[in-house]
Amino acid sequence: MLETIDPKYKGNQAVGHHVQYKFNSKHRAYLALDRNRDQKLKPGDAFLKIVHIHPLEISDIYYMVVSKGQIIDMNKLRKGRVMYQKVEFEITYEMVPSFRVVVFAHYKDELLADSLKFDVQRVCHPDAEVTIETEFDDLAPGANGKITINGETDTLVGLLGIDEAVYALSKGDLLTKDKVFSAFDKHDLGCGTGGGLNTDSLLSNAGIILATNKYSPPQDTSSSCSQKKRRKRDLTSAILSSYSGTDKECCLLGMNYDIHNRSCENRTDTVIRYLKGRHEHCSKAFLDCCLETEPFEKDPYVPGSSFIPFDEEHIFEKNLFFRADFKEVWIFQDIAINAGNKYELLLSLPHSITTWMIQAIAVSQIHGICVAEPKKVLSFKKVFLQLNIPYSVVRNEQIEIAATIFNYGSKR
Repeated sequence: MLETIDPKYKGNQAVGHHVQYKFNSKHRAYLALDRNRDQKLKPGDAFLKIVHIHPLEISDIYYMVVSKGQIIDMNKLRKGRVMYQKVEFEITYEMVPSFRVVVFAHYKDELLADSLKFDVQRVCHPDAEVTIETEFDDLAPGANGKITINGETDTLVGLLGIDEAVYALSKGDLLTKDKVFSAFDKHDLGCGTGGGLNTDSLLSNAGIILATNKYSPPQDTSSSCSQKKRRKRDLTSAILSSYSGTDKECCLLGMNYDIHNRSCENRTDTVIRYLKGRHEHCSKAFLDCCLETEPFEKDPYVPGSSFIPFDEEHIFEKNLFFRADFKEVWIFQDIAINAGNKYELLLSLPHSITTWMIQAIAVSQIHGICVAEPKKVLSFKKVFLQLNIPYSVVRNEQIEIAATIFNYGSKR
């Protein structure tokens, strides 16, 4: 049990509990990776981790590096009656954004193992990176200029130039490096940061299945975290499938996490008062969906997390509007970088007073995918006229058109 001792809050200190379990081994043997993970890792760094060994008779210790569901490296540690060994290797770009180190050995008739997960700085391979350069002599609408994409020869690049106003309400659709690497990290077959009560659970949490002539893997090879995620996803789909239209929207609202930790009944009373007798089915759908998901809100699996898993948040993001045309799009094309390690695109600025966001995603045949840092291009005039024209008029109709003059210059 842990308790704070802040003198400002006498008699009202925060209390936390942590239960630690020992590793189960019938021979009282173990392999233990050093839990000190203060080192910030990046490609090119030398990785070093201590493996504590008990008893000293354990030999033939192996280590394995796993990333994104693939075995990146596997080697054998040196033999010797020692209390600890060193796991050493070089961090490569294949290990971005995270990897797991699994050590294992056979002692008497028992398999021993330990594992840890490590995060690596989210950077692309230098040969997969692309940069964007813009060159416009004049930033007025309609001005001519060029955009240069720098990168390795034969790299395929997808270009997108879009009005920044599209992202005014939400930047959830803005493609970034972090989003790409987060998608890569979902290929991790493991669960948690490492460790386990016994060898079976430890290997399962590391996303590893090991089968030998003396060791058979457990029949249930799915980890506890994948089972929980699957159960939540199934429940979500089952609940939503029974509603449609407005009732479905009300159901989604009922599933949302309440930051005030109110009960479903109290939240439903608020909805009823707000609706003032209208949409009776909405309040019922809200309550039913809230009650269905309430057990997951209180699940201590991930403290402080909501019912909706991180990788499913996009399903529940409410789109305030949907645009079917692409008038906000300036550039939308694929290119291949030329032999000079660059590609020049000649074009003109659209006739809009706005800021354009230029994005590029590169795909290398050897080094994979990478996203360039977005580049902004401001299309602007010091003085311009804006007309609020109605979307339609009929012949001989008398209308009023409001004209607004914007003057950002120094003269009136």
